[in-house]
Order: sequence, then C-alpha cells, then structure tokens
Amino acid sequence: MNRHGRGTGVTFVGSIKWGETQTFGRREYADLVRDAVHVPGLNDSTDLLAVTRTGTLGDDVPIRCLGPDDLLNAWRRSAAG
Repeated sequence: MNRHGRGTGVTFVGSIKWGETQTFGRREYADLVRDAVHVPGLNDSTDLLAVTRTGTLGDDVPIRCLGPDDLLNAWRRSAAG
C-alpha cells in the first residue's frame, strides 16, 4: 500500500463463472477487460484470470483459466504444509 491507501500493483484481475455448463466466453472476457481498467494498480503485467466450474474456455478466449481441479489441488498443497 502506498500512503494514499491504494495498492501499488495488482498481480491479477479475474472473474468467476460457476454455472453448470456455462463457459467463460468472449462476452465475459470483454466485460472483464472493460472493468479491469478501473482496478487501482492495474498495469501491463497484470494477468487476467477466469475461474469456471467447467474448467474450459469457449471461443478461444485469450485468458488463463482455473477449474475445480486447479482449486482443489492448490488447497491440498496449502493444507499439506
């Protein structure tokens, strides 16, 4: 944090879509890109991230995606020590 109470950098900005069958498509990607510019600390090295129940992205969206297995594996690693 800087002296104005704002972060000086953001590692990632993301969106969670946890529907039964809905993928993270071009519309969701466009919404995220549009809204991400309002996040203080966003810069050219800030990654975009999608978390989806299906674990897949539709329409060849250029974004990193995490699915249920990724979340469970991360939790297991952190719980293990």
